[in-house]
Amino acid sequence: MSEQNLPIISFAIGGYRSFGNKVQRFGKLSRINLFIGQNNSGKSNVLRFLHDVYPSWVNGNNSFNLGPLEAHLPTRATFIASSNSISLCKDTQGNFTEFVREISPKIPQDKYHQRWLSLLLNVFLKKSELEGTGEKLWFDFNVNRALITSNWSEAFQVIDDYNFLHLWEALTGQRNGSRNQHWFPETLAYLTPSLAPINVKMIPAIRQVGKQGSASEEFSGEGIIERLAKLQHPNVHNQSDKEKFEKINKFLRNVIDNDTASIDIPHDRDTILVHISGRTLPLESLGTGIHEVIILASAATILENSVICMEEPELHLNPILQKKLVRYLLEATDNQYFITTHSAALMDTPTAEIYHIKLEAGQSITEHATSDKLRSEVCEDLGYHPSDLLQSNCVIWVEGPSDRVYINHWLNFVSQKFVEGIHYSIMFYGGRLASHLSADDEDNSIGDFISLRRLNRRGVIVIDSDKKEKGARINDTKKRLRDEFDSGPGYAWITEGREIENYLKSEVIKEAISKIHPKANINSTFGQYENTLSIKTAAGKDAQALKIGVAKYIVENYGADLSQLDLKKQIQNLVAFIAESNPKISV
Repeated sequence: MSEQNLPIISFAIGGYRSFGNKVQRFGKLSRINLFIGQNNSGKSNVLRFLHDVYPSWVNGNNSFNLGPLEAHLPTRATFIASSNSISLCKDTQGNFTEFVREISPKIPQDKYHQRWLSLLLNVFLKKSELEGTGEKLWFDFNVNRALITSNWSEAFQVIDDYNFLHLWEALTGQRNGSRNQHWFPETLAYLTPSLAPINVKMIPAIRQVGKQGSASEEFSGEGIIERLAKLQHPNVHNQSDKEKFEKINKFLRNVIDNDTASIDIPHDRDTILVHISGRTLPLESLGTGIHEVIILASAATILENSVICMEEPELHLNPILQKKLVRYLLEATDNQYFITTHSAALMDTPTAEIYHIKLEAGQSITEHATSDKLRSEVCEDLGYHPSDLLQSNCVIWVEGPSDRVYINHWLNFVSQKFVEGIHYSIMFYGGRLASHLSADDEDNSIGDFISLRRLNRRGVIVIDSDKKEKGARINDTKKRLRDEFDSGPGYAWITEGREIENYLKSEVIKEAISKIHPKANINSTFGQYENTLSIKTAAGKDAQALKIGVAKYIVENYGADLSQLDLKKQIQNLVAFIAESNPKISV
């Protein structure tokens, strides 16, 4: 399952349990979606909505209705739900690319195509403005799956009668009609996306391997022995199920760091056996954490192309096990996950979308934690401290996201045995601290950072030298940080060129800049101490190419090249440091 082919791309809730008359919108989803907040904030109600209500509602079940306990009390706010939204964001060139991709196929490909697109874009922007939904356009429905048209009616007022008539004729192939009876309702019906059926399963917080012969439609652990037995010994028509069973075995080996481990279902089907280093043990003898994580991984493997709601997977799992589980879910399964959690470790999942749920004035309110600041606030709300967050075996400190992209790319080229978030973490020191690394003055931010670094001394810091010529010296701030990290057990990596981008070949970075900024001219001649990202815009202004955009383009289109300056030596040193910090891993 790819990020572009998700069963649920967005949804909204109003008038359901703790969600009141202020509709809460979950506008950006991925394969892993986390709902984090204090107890009784409404996290579990999101999963209840997705598991108990959403499938029946979307699938058009005629018997669908809300029970008395599912209404929002005391207001009994009107139930509103949505499964569709359209992005109204502009791309880097100022175009509404996502809007065009969604709407263009629905409009006749005639000579007036662009005209119809422009008219509808104005309508969509107006509705978004009326509802205060920012860069998203939503189709909201009531409990009977009827589209709520109130704001749509006002939004369509931006089109005059002449243009509206011709738009309606182009869409429907009809003629004449009237605005309120025909043009508006029929155009809106034509544009409204259909609600696709989905399969949703729940893995509850209380999990335990069921007894012999147990069966269940749910995935709490009841019936798991029977399910695994069918994977291990499938009938003639399902031989491919053995591959799923082997995936679970591979995951077990990774979890306990033992290549001899495998699970087995005995003839009596009364337990799950684990063969390890010449011994055979029942699964429960390996400890609650291993027992728990195998239940979760097995359920996620048995299910295919499904939406899985998972309650608090971190129970009984240390941070490393939590991260290994999430990595398995992403790489070895093809489901979309909605997870309630109190875990800061899960928040580190690079591609996860995180929503912070709070209870305010008797209603659940959600906030999309899109920035480091918001994620920090989420951690504070949960009562976490920096010491809870730095649990990796070693930390690589970098200035920003583009540095992380390059370093992971280079590390993976040299050794694929190390996994970010498990064997090492990459953390950012940008902002105010970064500004002082390029200046001669120093303030409390340097001391604060050094204090934070002491919470996990196994760290490497990557610092741009900012040298403008050969023989130039680094400033006193960088010297202080270099001395602090070189005191061990980590060290400082100061770039041999001006900055990390000087490790890239000139032809590679030229192509990346031309793809990200096709109308800009490149200023740099790509010397060792030059600003390689310096560009001149089409308006003739000096500017910087988008660092993260350039970085992503390069790693997606080019293999790693360690031939520039001292890069090969630095990456080899970094691999050796990570290996030293993870003694169980052989390089």
